[in-house]
Amino acid sequence: MACRWTSPRRWRCPTSPIGRANLYRTREEIEAWRKRDPILRLQGELIAQGRFEAAELADIEKAAQAQIEAALEFAKASPDPDPAELTRDVYAH
Repeated sequence: MACRWTSPRRWRCPTSPIGRANLYRTREEIEAWRKRDPILRLQGELIAQGRFEAAELADIEKAAQAQIEAALEFAKASPDPDPAELTRDVYAH
């Protein structure tokens, strides 16, 4: 997965690329934005300040990824919603 804009001033670079070629950005531009990644910068600050060890942050990331994967599997295993329920609790004027 390539880096992407998440807001007018933020560009998010996932740390584990899926192997898709980036056709719109140069390697240098991607690397420059990767260095500005706010999540990676925060991780670096937390380690530098002694608040966390790198292994602790890796464990937190693994636990979060496991929750995401479990939620995804739950969603895939769940039946499709009843089309009659599509507009339930939706209010419009």
